[in-house]
Amino acid sequence: MLTAHLYRWGKARGFVSIGDPTKAMNPLKEKQGGRYVEDSEYLAFYTWLESRGHTAHAAAMEISYLCGARQQDVLALKRQDITEEGLLICQQKTGKKQLKLWT
Repeated sequence: MLTAHLYRWGKARGFVSIGDPTKAMNPLKEKQGGRYVEDSEYLAFYTWLESRGHTAHAAAMEISYLCGARQQDVLALKRQDITEEGLLICQQKTGKKQLKLWT
């Protein structure tokens, strides 16, 4: 989409004289997202983790769920990310920092 906009911008200003090659391209198909995990499935897996002593994994799963954070962002948390105001999560994908306030 951006390529077509740039092309039209260049054509309007006389930088390009040929037809728009992006019109011949088919847009990329987006894959459908994953399915919703039911509450009973979430609880069953959480209980299974805790019953086998995987409390750190269960805690990471709960933090990810409550904060709406990606797995890699939760696993990268450090002790200094726990503040008086809340939990500071840095999104590795975008570099954006978010403070998730305590409730």
